[in-house]
Amino acid sequence: MSAWVIGFADARPLPKSVVVSGQTFAVSVFEEQKGPIKKGAVVWTTIRRGELLSFAFAANSSEQLKAVAESIRSLRFF
Repeated sequence: MSAWVIGFADARPLPKSVVVSGQTFAVSVFEEQKGPIKKGAVVWTTIRRGELLSFAFAANSSEQLKAVAESIRSLRFF
């Protein structure tokens, strides 16, 4: 599912489990290099109230990707 969300159809990373705002997420990290172009993405996926919820973050710099992906830690569920 996470690979489909970001369009990395052939990727199969092993997700890790992370708890944010009391909710358990499966976090998958993707990297792809095609020639000089490097892409990275982090997908946070969970089931919330019976619905699939995914947040996808992408960047072409690992520093930028880490910063934007970590912003999910400010998420609060009510």
